[in-house]
Amino acid sequence: MQWWAFALLGAGGGALVEVLSVFNSIALWQGARRTPAGRVRARPPALRMYLDVPAHAWMFLFRTLLGAVAAFAFGAGGSISGMAPAVALGFSAPSFLAQLGSIPRLAQALTDTTGDASYLTSGSKTGNPDTGHQPPISPVVPQAVGEQEEAGGR
Repeated sequence: MQWWAFALLGAGGGALVEVLSVFNSIALWQGARRTPAGRVRARPPALRMYLDVPAHAWMFLFRTLLGAVAAFAFGAGGSISGMAPAVALGFSAPSFLAQLGSIPRLAQALTDTTGDASYLTSGSKTGNPDTGHQPPISPVVPQAVGEQEEAGGR
């Protein structure tokens, strides 16, 4: 499959997410227009109370772009092949890319400005002792309720 086909299919997957979001908003509006008996209310709510068109338009644009970029990158790199994976990657692009960005070594590779990538081959999970590189993401340790109060409610 060509690179542009991956991008188009990924864009379609990303757009589909926002189309489903608009559908959900319209379904909620439809339900709010009716009484429990199923009749249309005397004063039904306006559609604009349930559908935020500017926000959906921006989200449509960004989800489409994220889907296209993700599917292009993974398709051109040979990580995916076929239509269904490209659409699925486009559909899940925001979540998928956020997960990739939370991997410490990948996040460090993306934010490192020294040009030294030796920490990528190091077996250490705490960074490369030779270069002093440390993972940018530290683990969050949950506190018990009593410990939170002792720490000032933070």
